[in-house]
Amino acid sequence: MAESIGKDRLLHPLLRDSLDQPFRQVSWEEAIDRLVSEINKVRSSYGADGICMYGSGQFVTEDYYVAQKLMKGR
Repeated sequence: MAESIGKDRLLHPLLRDSLDQPFRQVSWEEAIDRLVSEINKVRSSYGADGICMYGSGQFVTEDYYVAQKLMKGR
């Protein structure tokens, strides 16, 4: 079964400030704000060509939908 639809999937966003720190549960608002901030950092440093997304045959329909919305900005 795909991880995104399994019963033991992640239900809350988790963040860590560095690789040597444990993950901590955060609100969806904080997680999305962090994602936007990091994407903007890459865009300002490398331009739009600095951002890419890898897809695989293991994605399910819901994963593709979310990835497309993220990358198209809609």
